[in-house]
Amino acid sequence: MLLRELVLHDVGVYRGRQILPLTTTPDRPVVLIGGLNGCGKTTLLDSLQLVMYGSRARCSGRAGRSYDEFLRSLINHKASAADGAAIRLSFDVELEGFTHEYIVHRSWRVVGKKLRESLEVRLDGRHSRSLSEGWAEHVEELLPLEIASLFFFDGEKIEALADPERAAAVVRTAVHSLLGIGTLDQLRIDLVALQRRQVVPGDDEAGEQRVAQLGEELKDAQAQLDAVALSRGRLEVQHNKAELDLSKAEEAFLRDGGALFEERQRLEHEYALATDQVTSLRSDLQRLADGVLPLALVGQLVVDLQAQADVEGSTQRGEQLVELLAQRDQWLLEQLPSHERLDLAVALQEDRERRLPNGGGLRYLELSDAAWSKLTLTDAAIAQDRLVAADRLRQLSDAANRATELEQQLAGVPAEDAIAARLQDREVKRLAHARLGGMLSMAADEQERMARVRDSCREKLDKAQADLLRYALRREDAQRVVEHSERVRDTLAALKDRLIEGHLSRIEVATLDAFGKLMRKKDLVVDLRIDPNTFGLTLRRSDGTEIDPSRLSAGERQLLAVALLWGLARVAGGRIPTVVDTPLGRLDSSHRRQLVDAYFPNAGDQVLLLSTDEEIDQPLLSRLAPAISHAYLLEHSETEHETVATAGYWWPLEVRNVA
Repeated sequence: MLLRELVLHDVGVYRGRQILPLTTTPDRPVVLIGGLNGCGKTTLLDSLQLVMYGSRARCSGRAGRSYDEFLRSLINHKASAADGAAIRLSFDVELEGFTHEYIVHRSWRVVGKKLRESLEVRLDGRHSRSLSEGWAEHVEELLPLEIASLFFFDGEKIEALADPERAAAVVRTAVHSLLGIGTLDQLRIDLVALQRRQVVPGDDEAGEQRVAQLGEELKDAQAQLDAVALSRGRLEVQHNKAELDLSKAEEAFLRDGGALFEERQRLEHEYALATDQVTSLRSDLQRLADGVLPLALVGQLVVDLQAQADVEGSTQRGEQLVELLAQRDQWLLEQLPSHERLDLAVALQEDRERRLPNGGGLRYLELSDAAWSKLTLTDAAIAQDRLVAADRLRQLSDAANRATELEQQLAGVPAEDAIAARLQDREVKRLAHARLGGMLSMAADEQERMARVRDSCREKLDKAQADLLRYALRREDAQRVVEHSERVRDTLAALKDRLIEGHLSRIEVATLDAFGKLMRKKDLVVDLRIDPNTFGLTLRRSDGTEIDPSRLSAGERQLLAVALLWGLARVAGGRIPTVVDTPLGRLDSSHRRQLVDAYFPNAGDQVLLLSTDEEIDQPLLSRLAPAISHAYLLEHSETEHETVATAGYWWPLEVRNVA
């Protein structure tokens, strides 16, 4: 795994978007990041772990707070809590000979009173839903958290490892993680649990007694079922006879007019409705007869009357027009001089004569305007009344026929005293049939219940017999499982010891080699051993005498801690970046030079150093410069309380092609 780029957005003291390219080359594996205390170096280290491991990340800035509180505290104080913060890390991983690019983007924001966190993972440029949802498991395959602790550390961890007891704990954790000892231990625990489950309760005698008891219960249940079935058969015979008797009573009742008797009230009600309808329809026809409908009988006379009325009306209107014209002509002549009147008077007279109706004939109707209007509407009224009358006559016929039919049916209804005996006999037969039907239904239910009881007893007996048969087999199988489990547990314990012993030898060699490269006194320690039980370190001089690690100087103990981390990382193998915060701590200048010359350029394929100006100072910078690919300076504004990462360092790097 090699880091490509880290992007922070409103994380801690980093306001806005801060981008740090981290790619290195084999001959320049170091990325140097300088910053004074409080400028955000620890935030960078925490961010690398947080984006990878989330709530499981071992961030020094968390300080015992809950995960939600820690994330809230990481949102930049000038940023909106609703907008939140985000970290994006891209890195390369080699899998089966191919290089794959991962981009992990973790963001969080405050919604109301709750904190919402989201994670998106992209593989080779494409969003992966499965990786995003199962990242916690997948990252353990790429870089287990316990292994990452060997590569991501700070000066405080180095000082803590200078304590022999703390060093032993780190070695134990590292060895267990590297070898998967936890899996072996879990297997042994599972085998113990398996052994405990092999205990077979009870004994053969109890099983035999159980089988005998269930056999008796099955016999009793079968006897009760047979008795219920016999009783049900008898009831079925009685019920069938009662059903036949009821059928005969029904036939006799119907034969004597029982159906009509039961429908008497309905028939009487329908007969009353039919007679009322006949009366109503006759009234409607009477009202039609009082109107213009009778004129339909003298249709031609009505036509002649209308023709005479039209002639008289036309003549009357012509005479009225001539009279009006005469009045107009008289007024017109009076307006003219006397010598002009004669000729015009003759012309006007001739005009009026032409307008008089010709042959008006005898006028004997002399109808008023209202009477003439009614006469003109008579045809339409007669036609409408004829349609209504036809419909009423049809309805009257249907109603009269229905009334006659109902009257005949009512005439056939027997008297109540004549049908009473048949009615009572039918009711007695019906009640007897219903009573036997209820008893038969109860008997059927009881038979089904007893059948279920019998089946349950049979199943229990079969199971008890099978259990009794399996019991002997289980005891034999359980004994075999216990014996095999004990042998496997012994084998796993031996395997664990051999794995630890073999791996510890590699760690001893790697740590001793690393310690020798870091120490000025090359002959101070010539042998290093790790106890496979306590994981404590034992150092020896060239003369074979032991050296108590606590008797080493503070600087030498810190170098031993660095050598231990270096050795563990070398044994872990793989291309894993090493990230060290405040790496030089309380070391003197000589020990610092040893780390700068021997450790940092060779700690791995990629080394991120987070240093103050007092740790990697100008002289040490010149010694480390040939191994540096990138250098960044964390510039902090005391007034704005913000940090910006810029390319460079406090002093210029005398190396070409370095950021």
